[in-house]
Amino acid sequence: MSENNKTIEKAEEIKNATEITAEYALAQIEKILADTQHIYEALYALRDVQSKGPGDMGAQGIAQGIADVVRCRETTNQQLIAFYQNMYEDLKKEKATAEIDPSVRQQFLDFVMATTTTASPANELLDFAEIWNTVFLGK
Repeated sequence: MSENNKTIEKAEEIKNATEITAEYALAQIEKILADTQHIYEALYALRDVQSKGPGDMGAQGIAQGIADVVRCRETTNQQLIAFYQNMYEDLKKEKATAEIDPSVRQQFLDFVMATTTTASPANELLDFAEIWNTVFLGK
């Protein structure tokens, strides 16, 4: 399948998705990792490059061109993986925040207020963000 067809297919997939989910982001990462056809094609192309010996600039140029194409493709894949990873992290945070009962959030804020207003200046305060993340967001 050509790159252009893959792009069109991806756009259709996104357009048809009613909601982008964490599962979708993870599935996209898996697809990127499984798509190794370009590497095999590059290796086969390199195998077929005929060199006339040391200093054959034509063969070196072809080999360098193939390597550059693979390098660019892998850079794109790394950027896509980072994009989907960030999307996954954002969706995970949104889900965790959405699932928290507002009364629990208020209880936690009341606890923070009580702890900070009754602490003496010599006391070291707790890391409330860490407590929140650990207890409520499972981080």
